[in-house]
Amino acid sequence: MFLKDERPKADGTFCDEEKNIVSSLGAWTKRNGEAIWGTQPYKVFGEGKKQKGGSFTEHFSYTAKDYRFTCKTGVVYAFALKPNGKSEFRIKTLADTMDVFHCVIKNISVLGSNSKVSFTQNKKCLTIKLSEKVNDTMPVCFKIEVD
Repeated sequence: MFLKDERPKADGTFCDEEKNIVSSLGAWTKRNGEAIWGTQPYKVFGEGKKQKGGSFTEHFSYTAKDYRFTCKTGVVYAFALKPNGKSEFRIKTLADTMDVFHCVIKNISVLGSNSKVSFTQNKKCLTIKLSEKVNDTMPVCFKIEVD
C-alpha cells in the first residue's frame, strides 16, 4: 500500500516521489533514445540469469551480468541493466564467435557519456572498460558500431 504522502492526489497532480520517477525515466529515455526508437530486437534477447521469459514477463532484481540488446544497420546496442559502481563490463553474447556475433567492431561509446571506452574481444566475451566507474543505478547503454 501507499503511504499517505505517496498516494496519487485526487486532483490529478503528482506527489514528489512520482515527479522524481517520471523525471528520471524521461532523462534516461532522452539519453538512450537512439537505442530504443528505430531499432529492432537483436538475434539474442538478452544475457544473464534474469533473461528468462521475454518481454513484460521479467522480474526486476537484475544482476551485473544482465544485458539486453537492440540493433539497427551498423550498430548493436547493449544495455547493462545493473551498472552501478562498475567500470568494466563483460558481454559473453558479443564474443568473437561464428555463433551469434561475428563482426568487426569499429568503435564503442556510452550513450549520454563522455567516458573514454576501450575494449577487447576474444572467443569468450567482449570486454568493455570505461575510464571511470558508472555512478548510476539506471541501465547504461553501449553503442557498438560494427562493419
